[in-house]
Amino acid sequence: MEAIITAATVATMFFNVANSSVKNGFNYNATLEGDKIVAVNVYDASSKYLQNKMQYSYSYDENSRLVKKTAQKFNTVTNKWENAYELVYTYSENGYTLSRNNWNAKTQEFENAKQMMAYQMVNKDVMAVSTYKWDDATNDFAQTENILVMSPQQEVLYSLSENIEK
Repeated sequence: MEAIITAATVATMFFNVANSSVKNGFNYNATLEGDKIVAVNVYDASSKYLQNKMQYSYSYDENSRLVKKTAQKFNTVTNKWENAYELVYTYSENGYTLSRNNWNAKTQEFENAKQMMAYQMVNKDVMAVSTYKWDDATNDFAQTENILVMSPQQEVLYSLSENIEK
């Protein structure tokens, strides 16, 4: 198991969805810069004509690791793209943290994350996944759940989960 999300991972996810035999009512178009997907447009294909639905843009660091995914939804009234949220990936030596920042239309800024997940490699075959929620009382994130995921050994996948109650 490796605890990074690279440009190749994003490309694989896109091609798996775009080439799926399961019809989901959407069509996809990716914009590439070199070997990196930098944008994906999602079109609603449920009517006679394709209609804009969502647009995702991707940013990478110097190691081709995904650092940000920004989602925009199409406003059919104004005929413009509007920010929806961004996913921010922060990498450490043994893993990464994922946080979601929602768009605030009033302030025209992304809000600070209210939840985040940390993925840390415990050893070669075990990853710890921790979930956190923002606690206004302490002005910090509080851990809400822990999960250990082990890579498949002899075609068996194990996971342990622990809910943390206050």
